[in-house]
Amino acid sequence: MSGSGPVELATRALEAAEAERVLVALPPEPGLQELWSESVPDARYVHLDYAVFRKDRELLRRASDSAEELVFFGTGALKEGRFPLGVLFAPKEKALTEYMLDWLRDRVEPSGHLLVAGENRAGIRSVKAILEEGFGPVVGHRSGRHSVLWDAERSPGVGGSRSFRREFAVDAAGMTFRVVSYPGVFSHGELDPGTKFLLEALDQPRFRRALDWGCGSGAIGTYLQLLRPESSVDLVDSNAMALQSAEETMGLNGFAPGRIAATDGFSDVRGTFDLIVSNPPFHAGVRTQLSVTERMIRESGRFLVPGGRLVLVANAFLPYPNVLRETFSEVRVLAENPSYRVLEAKND
Repeated sequence: MSGSGPVELATRALEAAEAERVLVALPPEPGLQELWSESVPDARYVHLDYAVFRKDRELLRRASDSAEELVFFGTGALKEGRFPLGVLFAPKEKALTEYMLDWLRDRVEPSGHLLVAGENRAGIRSVKAILEEGFGPVVGHRSGRHSVLWDAERSPGVGGSRSFRREFAVDAAGMTFRVVSYPGVFSHGELDPGTKFLLEALDQPRFRRALDWGCGSGAIGTYLQLLRPESSVDLVDSNAMALQSAEETMGLNGFAPGRIAATDGFSDVRGTFDLIVSNPPFHAGVRTQLSVTERMIRESGRFLVPGGRLVLVANAFLPYPNVLRETFSEVRVLAENPSYRVLEAKND
């Protein structure tokens, strides 16, 4: 049994349900298909987290040739019809939960059921009202290990199609452009102050090839491409909703989205760069997570040309200068205020 409370509750509910076909959305950890192979022999797994998807795909490839038929990255990847039972591991963000319920409502059969599991500290108890408004009545629940699982029956008269897309203007560093974002993307619907501070500290850099690592809605990458349209800018992220946002942002500003890719750290990054720019994450769900950025810092040097620069913005209290100094020969503060620091690192 998994150590996760939501997974344990979902496992018990699926064993009791005896469903033939199940759609599982947002698995919080890899390996559920192996854990559920007997109770759920025919399931499809839809991921928004590329790191978890990548591990699941590798696990399936080792066991069989069916990885491409069972695990999917992004809500647009699954083309199959409806399922009698769905399972959603509720994300922390209310807007993303609403988006996923809207998406699942069209993929669960009429009178089918949806199991929604999550931790108390991530707000799962408040999901009941959102579930009844957007999917159907809650007909049962399980609880334990600081987690809750809701069981809702799909009601054809509940909910309705709505747009979750947000488009907004960015005015930073003397440039104005449009940005698109979807639920689940950092600072959905607006430019966060850290990214604005970063763009204004960059001082219009020159480069031949740049990378926007952890691109989110694509604001940094779009700014760089608008600044140097003759140069090449890659945008990468591990979040499927971020990649969809970035692709639309680049397209909205007149650029082909051919250099936007999913990656787990630098797993799928190709080539080297004069400049890597990032507003890296430091939250994973409800937990503070520094290891992702620390890993990025340590790996980034391999993807910089000699004399290339890594520039990132971070909350002022985070200990990234020490990590940067362990990896790079030169580290300096480009700008700082009481909330943020913009750091530049490079090797001679």
